Amino acid sequence: MLLQVSHVSRQFAGRDVLHDVTFQLDRGDRVGVVGENGTGKTTFLNILAGELAVDSGTVTRKRELRLGYVEQLASPPADQLAGEYVRHGDERIIAMEARLKEIETHGADDPAELDRLLHEFDMLGGYRYAARITEILGGLGIEHLVDRPMGEISGGELRRVQLGRVFASVPDVLLLDEPTNHLDIYAVKWLEQYLAGLDAALVMVSHDRYLLDQSVNRILFCHAGKWMLFPGNFTAAMGELKAATERNRKLYEKQQQFKEKEMEFIRRNIEGQKTKQAQGRRTRLEKTDWLDRDLFQNRSFGLTFKDTGRRNKELLSLDALAVGYEEPVVSGINGLIRRGDRLGVVGRNGSGKSTVLRALAGIQPALSGRVKPAEGLQVGYFDQDAALPIPGGTVREQILAVDDLLRYEELAGYLARFYFFAHDLDKPVSVLSGGERSRLKLAVLMRTEIDLLIMDEPTNHLDLQLKESLTEALRMFNGSLLVVSHDRFFLDHVVDEVLGIRDGEPRWHLGTVSEYLVWEAEQDELSDKRKNISSVSETPQQDSEKSAVSGRISKNELKRARWRLEEVESRIGDLEEEKEDLNRQMVQPDVYSDGDAIQRVRERLQTVEAELDALMTEWENLQEQCM
Repeated sequence: MLLQVSHVSRQFAGRDVLHDVTFQLDRGDRVGVVGENGTGKTTFLNILAGELAVDSGTVTRKRELRLGYVEQLASPPADQLAGEYVRHGDERIIAMEARLKEIETHGADDPAELDRLLHEFDMLGGYRYAARITEILGGLGIEHLVDRPMGEISGGELRRVQLGRVFASVPDVLLLDEPTNHLDIYAVKWLEQYLAGLDAALVMVSHDRYLLDQSVNRILFCHAGKWMLFPGNFTAAMGELKAATERNRKLYEKQQQFKEKEMEFIRRNIEGQKTKQAQGRRTRLEKTDWLDRDLFQNRSFGLTFKDTGRRNKELLSLDALAVGYEEPVVSGINGLIRRGDRLGVVGRNGSGKSTVLRALAGIQPALSGRVKPAEGLQVGYFDQDAALPIPGGTVREQILAVDDLLRYEELAGYLARFYFFAHDLDKPVSVLSGGERSRLKLAVLMRTEIDLLIMDEPTNHLDLQLKESLTEALRMFNGSLLVVSHDRFFLDHVVDEVLGIRDGEPRWHLGTVSEYLVWEAEQDELSDKRKNISSVSETPQQDSEKSAVSGRISKNELKRARWRLEEVESRIGDLEEEKEDLNRQMVQPDVYSDGDAIQRVRERLQTVEAELDALMTEWENLQEQCM
């Protein structure tokens, strides 16, 4: 047992956030905590970490337990470099390094101390520590921050650096609260792999379904004061929840049937000869713990986006577009956004994704090139910094500013879908949290008629149910969508085309984001092979002749192999060019809108890829002969 909470309750403002919760964490446990916003998930983590006292119940931790939790970290000194801050995550290794340097300089008082320290250093992974820190920095996309003082980095960067420090600390128990916030899609994918191989117990609050499926082996559902633990990852736990809900419904129906029979007996006999029996049965009914019909009451949000009803096909034309500030961050963007397009914008943090969205929304001017919108185009734009209709106004006033015909009952019902209830309607926007502001912006956007919806990280601060409702609303939207998100599950269900940004250049790809990431990895692999081909081609001729003389192959065979190697390399180059041209054709409007044309391009692409595979195998064999 590492951690145990027994019958824990905690209230805020007179409301039960946690009520009679019992939970135990053992070695090997990897628990995902999911539920609606406001159900106490973060409170639960704070209690596990010892950051928050309980009103009742007990919390037991294993002696000398090492906990890793970002909220526990003190604010770092402003002048400390980010790289050093992460590296000092495992204070045991840092202390041993310092002592070993002292011994190296001044010698050891106890001759056995050095042997003991070196053994402990090795057991803790000290010799591999620098490589581990490099992996963490690269995986979280913060390697460029290593020489930056902590006082100069942004809030999102600080969150990633703190996450890196917690990973470096090698805790016995890792507590994570929405760890994917401020990560790009590549860092989230790395996080999935990192957590899957981590030798620590894990309790993680997350609304990322792919991450939950890859990283946990139990799911703790919390809803309306109920906390239930199910085995398996998120997908498996959902199946278990469905089965448990069905079992609960059957038991509920049996209870109700029993209750009706007992009530009928009581009505018939309460004033007759069997009065005592009837009274006894009534007492038992009053003491019975009656089941709710539904184990978890799933809310129906019924969210929709409004389109303008116009049917012009071409919405945005992009011509040699370059975006950035003083210097271009992304350049050479050409393309056409048409009605019905569903486009995901993918790239590393800092690659210019948000800058591209702002330029396409008309919020930020282009450095060069042109964005030509259709006449009368209505753009709906969402990001965390987007202004609300009435700065400083109340929650209610923001909605009425875009739809002033709503009656109070309709307004209150609509805002309740976004977790704003009667007591919230007259709150000034200035007192709302970041998550509340984000949900209010979504609520405003959904009351606005739109042709083109441009969204930057719309799923931040949304729980799973609200995120699923947003996903369905986007799937049903009749306009066009451009979206940036770090949530692959969400993206795979709302986009069918990708604009990838890599090294300041655009990459267009038809398909889901997961398919794009596979394609991108294949392109990188081919690029590496081409570099190998180039470097082998520059190998001095004398080395090959030396191998022939040594008896591996004859000089004539060597010459023939060299001639064939040149032919194969030339053919590979031609096919690579043709493949790139075919990929470009696939995203041209006149091709992908023509079923016959796109089929011809795909068939030729398959032929080219098959020939390339065969030639790469032959090239590798010829390379061995010629070395």
